[in-house]
Amino acid sequence: MKYKGVGEDAFVTGYRIDLKTDKPLFTEFKGYKELRKIITEHRLPDALLDDIDTLDTIVEILTAEKSYTRREQRMKDELAEKYDEQTLQKMVDAFKETTKFSGYHSLSKKAISLVLDELWHSNKNQMQLFSEYGLEQQRLAKLEQRKQIAFDDDAILSTVAKRAHREAIKIVNAVRKKYGELSAIVVETAREKNSEEKRKQYSDFQKKVGKHEKEMAKLLGVQSLAELKLTSKQHLALKLWVSQDKRCIYSGKSIAINDIVATPHLFEIDHILPVSLSFDDSQANKVLCYHGENQKKGQKTPFQYFTSGKALRTFEQFKVEVEKLYKSRLITSKKRDYLLEMRDIENNEELQKEFINRNLVDTQYAMRSFSMTLRTFFKAQEIDTKVLSIRGSFTAALRRRAKMNKDRDESYAHHAIDALIVAAIGRMPIFDFFKEFAMNEEGVIFNKETGEIMGEKEFFNHNYITFLRNLMNYESKIKYSHKVDRKVNRSMSNQTIYGTREKDGEVYYLGKIANIYQLDKNAIKPLLNRLQKHPDSFLIADHHPELFELILKIVKEYENADNPFKAYFEENGYIMKDGKVPVKTLRYRDRKLGVHMNITENYPNAKHDVVLLSIKSVRVDIYKNAEGKYKYLGVPYHWFKQQGNEYILNIKKYNEEKAKDYKKIDDTYEFQFSLYKNDLISYEKNGEYYERVFRGDAMPRLNNIEVDFVYKKKSAQKEGFLTVPTLQNIIKHHIDVLGNVYKIEKENFKTIYKL
Repeated sequence: MKYKGVGEDAFVTGYRIDLKTDKPLFTEFKGYKELRKIITEHRLPDALLDDIDTLDTIVEILTAEKSYTRREQRMKDELAEKYDEQTLQKMVDAFKETTKFSGYHSLSKKAISLVLDELWHSNKNQMQLFSEYGLEQQRLAKLEQRKQIAFDDDAILSTVAKRAHREAIKIVNAVRKKYGELSAIVVETAREKNSEEKRKQYSDFQKKVGKHEKEMAKLLGVQSLAELKLTSKQHLALKLWVSQDKRCIYSGKSIAINDIVATPHLFEIDHILPVSLSFDDSQANKVLCYHGENQKKGQKTPFQYFTSGKALRTFEQFKVEVEKLYKSRLITSKKRDYLLEMRDIENNEELQKEFINRNLVDTQYAMRSFSMTLRTFFKAQEIDTKVLSIRGSFTAALRRRAKMNKDRDESYAHHAIDALIVAAIGRMPIFDFFKEFAMNEEGVIFNKETGEIMGEKEFFNHNYITFLRNLMNYESKIKYSHKVDRKVNRSMSNQTIYGTREKDGEVYYLGKIANIYQLDKNAIKPLLNRLQKHPDSFLIADHHPELFELILKIVKEYENADNPFKAYFEENGYIMKDGKVPVKTLRYRDRKLGVHMNITENYPNAKHDVVLLSIKSVRVDIYKNAEGKYKYLGVPYHWFKQQGNEYILNIKKYNEEKAKDYKKIDDTYEFQFSLYKNDLISYEKNGEYYERVFRGDAMPRLNNIEVDFVYKKKSAQKEGFLTVPTLQNIIKHHIDVLGNVYKIEKENFKTIYKL
């Protein structure tokens, strides 16, 4: 209004109303304000604010890419022709770390540009204009030829969400084929915290912020932090500095508060887990570290970084510090879990699903996109199937009223029960009711016209609640279908590189403990235990026995100190090798080398083999002899070589592995079938029948595979291992998208995969 020069007493109509506060709702232009703020704070060219195409490009990159490295690369690639190198770098540095851009508009830039001028200068709305331009007819014409619902390739979704979309569409098409056209499809949208919870959280947050800012101002010798004109990055750095006990999270080195203010370029705000994988841009996923540490860590997880050999300390030392921060209540359990995450997120789809399901923005958009795909198809085909949306808060209110507790750990069944509840709603006269009444985010039902609130008891009649409770009886009839992973073009292993050494005819991979003078009481224990129990495992004992004797002597003489090496250093300085080289790291033969990938050819100057551990398999092949005894062979990714659009199995390596002592799969054994991740198997053991979902090749030398329950996640790791030779009557089953099970007696041996 102020921009238009209209007085405060002007009579304005047509705006939206906030039902809770009864106040007008106007577009806040948050995105534009953030762009203007960044341009002003970083003294970028003012003309940039008028360059709509460039701003659109920048915002698209910031929204699509969460990795700072990817943002920087794309901005440089796409804006290189417009700006000189110095200006472009200044722009990249200014924009790449903002977290304000996370959502997409429902219209494309092309569609907005088409109708924008008329929206400004006429009273027509966007749908009227689209109709006049014939856009709706063009879109529907493409769908009229299709008999099956197809995935919308234009939907802007994460990889995991796209996969979920495709699977859901397969299910809808299969149901239509089997049962005919549906009366209604009801889609449950993601549930957010209610407004009351949000208000309380915000109030508590404001109090904490006020207290924090007073403490920081006192430490910095000013009346208020506002005097220092800190950037948002510096404000966040101060919060993280406190939560990390005033240290760099990765190196453990102290950080002076004045350095954050005076020399902010020394530090970085790092995402613990890459945003592109974790979908989490909250403070729970952010830490303060020195710039050098951030550069070395890159897009790795902390565990991958500390086991890469680039870090100054070990993961065990880091873990001790993290636990200390958690016990001191400086960090949350969520941040602790992120910092200590040891699983390979990049190659673990199940884990990616966990993260994406926590990200409501992504989930809500995915559900809206799915609903729109269905509505568009049914409209184009003139099929009278209604597509209805129900808030998760409404389903929760129904469960609460019917006293139907949801136990997520007991089984996956709660997903199916929720689906039954939602489907049942679509068959009840409840939607006629919603022509007059509505439900807000908290699940409160109110009259659309009067705003009168209706109680749950008035709304949910006894018969309906009884009907809902009876849905629990269907749990035994629920079918489960796990998405089988047959992709051959995945990464082969985690990227932790290990050196090796041979002793007494056996090859061992090496471990190391770095910065022996800086370890605290807990972190030094593994080293002291190994020195006591396995002194001959240390390489220094072989090559410099006199120096190793000194090390053992130091441990004995300073045995009462928390860290004997630290105590020695404070009195004598470093332990010196040949009087010249300080001994800071001790390496040792860790364990015998098992299944591995030899990558020595990538290191031409290496004197010993360099290997990768934890090799991932495409599949395991099951063999059986005439007596009914089973054996298996894991088939890792690196046995396949790409030739054009095909991946071809190296039969020579395959046969060599079959002949190994721990396999011994000779000609008396016949190939039965291949198991891929999430295949369903059944077997007998000690006269009992079992069904499990295959997860992977766990311990090849011990002939153990990893499995999981069909209907729930295993609660303990030991529940997930099977020794194949101890099993009888192993059968593979195919499950279609509707959960129907088909027995597979035997398969053909496969050597070629097409991309």
